[in-house]
Amino acid sequence: MSNDFTPPGDLTDYTPEQASPQEPPTQGGQIARPTPRQLEFHNWQLGLFIHFGIETYTRQVSGDGVADTAHFNPVELDCENWMDAAVAMGAQYVVYTARHEGGFCTWPTKTHDYSVAHCPWRGGRGDVVREYVDACRRRGLKVGFYHTPSHDAHCLHIYNTTHGTYNERYIQTQVDQMTELLTQYGPIDYLWFDHHKGNELYRRVDDTVRRLQPDCLMFGPDTWIVGGHTGVAEYPLWHAVNTSDDSEYARPTTTGGEPYGRYYRCWEANTIFSGNWFWWGRDILPLANMIELYYQSVGRGANFLPNFAPDPRGLMTDEVLAAAKAFGDAIASRFARPIATAGPFEGPQAILDLPQGSTVNHIIVREDLSQGQLIAEHRIEVFSQGRWSIIDQAQTVGPQRIIKLDSLPAESIRVTCTNSLTANPRIASLAAYGVRQP
Repeated sequence: MSNDFTPPGDLTDYTPEQASPQEPPTQGGQIARPTPRQLEFHNWQLGLFIHFGIETYTRQVSGDGVADTAHFNPVELDCENWMDAAVAMGAQYVVYTARHEGGFCTWPTKTHDYSVAHCPWRGGRGDVVREYVDACRRRGLKVGFYHTPSHDAHCLHIYNTTHGTYNERYIQTQVDQMTELLTQYGPIDYLWFDHHKGNELYRRVDDTVRRLQPDCLMFGPDTWIVGGHTGVAEYPLWHAVNTSDDSEYARPTTTGGEPYGRYYRCWEANTIFSGNWFWWGRDILPLANMIELYYQSVGRGANFLPNFAPDPRGLMTDEVLAAAKAFGDAIASRFARPIATAGPFEGPQAILDLPQGSTVNHIIVREDLSQGQLIAEHRIEVFSQGRWSIIDQAQTVGPQRIIKLDSLPAESIRVTCTNSLTANPRIASLAAYGVRQP
């Protein structure tokens, strides 16, 4: 894949319906607080997006809803192989396209006959969703489904309706499919609702999720995409948002959030590491690009959900597995073993003393978000040769901020909040990475 590749999709379905410039925040506004599950989501940090379905065979980015189900025949399907890629890259969660925009269900749905129950694979008795869920759980990975209620080409066709004008039969089918996914496969951690909007369709689906599995996170009310499909998070990055109709169902009104938004949403960046969402060949993003996107997503306080696509056999190729491992090894080599770490701290300043002879090349700062995101500006200094020197001045910290440095001798590191939304911001942890002399 060339570096200037633009991922497909209607990015207006993720960007705000209006945008307002951010003013320097001052104290005194309402503070949105994350739920316990949103705090957990921040800690997941890195996930693996997996696009696999009938589009793998038809080479359609978004299925047309009428492609012959006989196309779907992954004769070597092995979801453990998919998890090999997830584990190798260091992912904590996985999101699989249980049903993409064409409407083909990769589980034996009872809502219609456009599914794995009506294809040659395993004599119509197969269930990709079951095999995927079981493989995730065996490897200790969080289970996520992609599902797009508003874009179901098959149902639009059979119910004679259009995008944005959904009749009751269409809406009920989407609710019934979500009910199947949430009652037949045990606890689900995350639902990635593509094209989420605050309309009647999504309200019905969202309410169904809250009723059946209240701990399941949802793209929409709980998380939102940042950076389109570029994998790049904005900075500064605020996790508080206002919405277009002032309800929890609707999309944010600003890119990258705002200090005093009413609702708390975790930001997530995604992009393509291989394929073109679905398998379109053996192109893989160069390792250096993958690493840089990690800095520009996780390093700015967003989760990162890159996509590796299985091939028509139902397998991640050897090249994909090697790329996943190279990426995971590169990240682990930087961040697996801090030379020093400390926290939590009881105030807006943190000081970390380092072992003698330390050379630092990365610093990670995390904010205590239990009362909401509060730090608006901060300063980072290092102590070396008898004096403190400022090495960085920036804005938000949030779930995590990674500061990449040229190798720098240091005896101590100090982080100071210099502007906050309330008088009591706190730093959760401070860690230094690099080399220390034996």
